[in-house]
Amino acid sequence: HLENPYPAINALDVFTLLSTAHEGVSQASLQALFLQKPIIATKTGGLKEVCIDKKTGIQVPVFSSRDVANAILQLQKDKKLIEGYAQRAKELSVKFSENIMIDEMEKVYEKLKKNLNDKTRN
Repeated sequence: HLENPYPAINALDVFTLLSTAHEGVSQASLQALFLQKPIIATKTGGLKEVCIDKKTGIQVPVFSSRDVANAILQLQKDKKLIEGYAQRAKELSVKFSENIMIDEMEKVYEKLKKNLNDKTRN
């Protein structure tokens, strides 16, 4: 556990997160996104929202070390591709900013509240 992971993530050329579980969006992947790091991630759970294939990074199948290696080599050979992924990561990171996330959560709560009120009236 790092109290401040940003310096470590910022030192990376590419961020890789390989998960076999269908978990939500990980903090580590969001931190990489905010730092404009291209992401190589498995096609599982919330990672698909952050690592959008061929836009912010490369999605790989679970348990496919060959695809992971190929993705790393592809990015190593093509710096323009890294720059493009980094730019799109910057654009996508706005969607996950604290204010946007709070606004979206408030909308969910308001919708739930409205549905509950509608049910109690009927």
